[in-house]
Amino acid sequence: QKVKDYLEENGVDVPLKLDKKDGQMKKSLGGQELKKMIIAQGPGDIQDVMILRKNFASTSLAKYKNVSVMAVDDICRDMFVMNGANTGRWSSKGVQLHNNPRGSLCEKDPDYELSFSTEDDMEFMTNAIKENRSDDLLWCGSKMDGMKSAIRGLIVAPFGQRMYVMDYSQIEARIMAWLTDQEHILQAFRDGKDLYKMTAALMDNVKYEDVTKEQRFLGKVGSLSLQYQGGEDAFMGMATNYGKIIDRKQARRVKKVWREANPEIEGIWSAYNWAAIKAVRQGGTHRVGRIAFRKQGDFLLCKLPSGRCLHYYKPVAKLVTVKPNKNQDFAAFDTWQMTYLG
Repeated sequence: QKVKDYLEENGVDVPLKLDKKDGQMKKSLGGQELKKMIIAQGPGDIQDVMILRKNFASTSLAKYKNVSVMAVDDICRDMFVMNGANTGRWSSKGVQLHNNPRGSLCEKDPDYELSFSTEDDMEFMTNAIKENRSDDLLWCGSKMDGMKSAIRGLIVAPFGQRMYVMDYSQIEARIMAWLTDQEHILQAFRDGKDLYKMTAALMDNVKYEDVTKEQRFLGKVGSLSLQYQGGEDAFMGMATNYGKIIDRKQARRVKKVWREANPEIEGIWSAYNWAAIKAVRQGGTHRVGRIAFRKQGDFLLCKLPSGRCLHYYKPVAKLVTVKPNKNQDFAAFDTWQMTYLG
């Protein structure tokens, strides 16, 4: 409440959100609301307070308690759920192993005299936590950051064994390039190129080989947030999740450059949308590239290239008027929009 009072005393409007417990609209500093406020506020003391509030509200540190409760014989079991999400992907429960912060070791001060390896970093921070040497956690910028940085170090292989950490490399970008037949992007992947560096080179008009680590980071955020119909807010929001504040002017420039360079992707968004609307309004099967839509009973079916279908319950297509918000510059227009339940 004190943070809300401070923000309002300094002219910040705290948004209202429906409290599901009593059905009342209440002022909220929840995750999504606070993220939007941080983006809108801009640099300064007020934004710093918002960021501190966001960090202290983080659920990441609850993992320490969850591990201590759920680890039997130092092993956490049954942490994953097959088809846990409605898209068919796995999800995680309990300790929530799908959502571990990357941490910030050695990132706050690149000129720090000691240059430890990753294993030494983790051992240093883990021992600091075990021995309650809280001041050593400030090496990461704050005690909160230090605790978060050590979370991944909780998961280790049994004695005498190795743990291999693997992930699909830039999978979102590869799938989108394949769906839209962007042959030059697919060939870049075949040649071993880094799409995030390619995006950064395009965004900042520099040579591929001259892209810096900071520029590549923005290229990654741009690729992940913009290719699935995200806009300025999506770009700024994802950057905030990674701890980077981006102003709207820069986000608008990045969005414009990215969409101009990827007309195939921008074009397929509306193609998918209209195919789904036609399936609901007219019936029949409507295909766009490797994806097909059709209505079956109370469901809209989206058939994936694998043959599996995503199901959308009670779809409704209706005519709506789209109006610009304060950050947009276009005339209002009517268009068809589809909604569904669940």
